[in-house]
Amino acid sequence: MPDSARTSTTKDDPVSLRSTIGFIWNHPLNQGDRPAAIRRFLRWQLSSRILPYASVVPFVDRISMLLSRRRTGLTGNYYCGLHEYQDMAFVLHLIRPGDVFYDVGANAGSYSLLAAAAGATTVHAFEPSSGTADVLEQNIGLNLLSDRVLVHRCALGEAPGSVRFTMGGDTTNHVAAASDSQEHEEVPVGTLDSFHEPGVPSFVKIDVEGYEEFVLKGARSLLQDPALMGVLVESDGCSKRYGPRWDPMKTMSEFGFFPWTYSPAARLLTEGRIDRSLSQNVLFLRDVEFVRSRIRNAAQFRLVNGNV
Repeated sequence: MPDSARTSTTKDDPVSLRSTIGFIWNHPLNQGDRPAAIRRFLRWQLSSRILPYASVVPFVDRISMLLSRRRTGLTGNYYCGLHEYQDMAFVLHLIRPGDVFYDVGANAGSYSLLAAAAGATTVHAFEPSSGTADVLEQNIGLNLLSDRVLVHRCALGEAPGSVRFTMGGDTTNHVAAASDSQEHEEVPVGTLDSFHEPGVPSFVKIDVEGYEEFVLKGARSLLQDPALMGVLVESDGCSKRYGPRWDPMKTMSEFGFFPWTYSPAARLLTEGRIDRSLSQNVLFLRDVEFVRSRIRNAAQFRLVNGNV
């Protein structure tokens, strides 16, 4: 998502307020009723300052979510239906019953809840932050999904072990680099391959603030499995925090995956990555014709501001 959308609801200043309202006003799913979207934003801003507890709001079909202040990973969905429109709609249109969804960097659960709404038989949600994992589990319990959405309170990397993980940054918490002075906690590390279910159709979403390279280094068996339909990688964080800047294109092409852009309204896949102003994620696919057949026949899903 754009940086302004990522940070705008975490600061009470005029610039952030303008960028948030601009994001809501211009969001594709709000074009049919922009005033209603602004009303949702204002209603939440007011109620979150008055009410001492979290609020339950609708998300997708019968799936709801718990909103509390500073949870930018969730509030954007209430304002806009799907905060990350193209990527979230793709997950809804791709996933079917019987599939496994890996949500690496699950935060408070937006993508995990989407995958469950689409029918995923198993969702592995990885969230190292102890406080954020509590909220994730609350959202899963709220929707009675504990039998399908499995929370793993760990980071993922190249090999098992432990790392320092920052605290207090909501969606921007990350594996602490040597230069990080931010408050942190020690968390366990696993690998994606240790959770891999061979031969089962699956999809992976990775948003770990620049640590994506190490997650994929621990996923070689999964990446080689023909049943893996695709990987959504957050690339904006691929900085020099952990060493030389990493290029996800090179890594994914070694396994036969290449970037594609999804247009949800047309159910259309186009070769090449999306405009960075619209998404900081890269969608990598291998068997594109199989994926096209799925999204073409996907059901519609009801959101707070329409259907997708």
